[in-house]
Amino acid sequence: SAKNLLLRDVPQGDFMAETSLNFTASGAEQFAGIVLMETEKDFLQSGLGYCVVALGCIRNGFYVDTYIHGNLTLPREFSTFNGNVISIRMVVQDNNMQIFASADGLVWYRTFQKLLTFKPLKVGLFTGQNNDPVLIPAIFAYFEISIFK
Repeated sequence: SAKNLLLRDVPQGDFMAETSLNFTASGAEQFAGIVLMETEKDFLQSGLGYCVVALGCIRNGFYVDTYIHGNLTLPREFSTFNGNVISIRMVVQDNNMQIFASADGLVWYRTFQKLLTFKPLKVGLFTGQNNDPVLIPAIFAYFEISIFK
């Protein structure tokens, strides 16, 4: 049911998707970032978001959420990030997912690695919020998909 979703087909074989994002989450379950999906119920998203501490989160931070059969896989993966501009790179190689993040687009840190449990068919950008009438803008500077051998 997401309205702010841009999806593209993933290339055959190993690939990388990258974006640069300017986003400030200010309320519960606001999120903007990159998404890798098989279906609307099986996907992985990574980006900046806000999640309340009562749900085991850190408020504003860098989040990686995996949904399998529509259910959020717990515990959530997150790390502290105090800025509002971040570059995110998803690398899929031999069914292994790696996520890299950079505050300046020059120095990259691997933040997440996992064997995928679904077959990626689409990759794209997503921004949204849960039940909040105030629209929060997200600015994506670019979105690039590339293959590598």
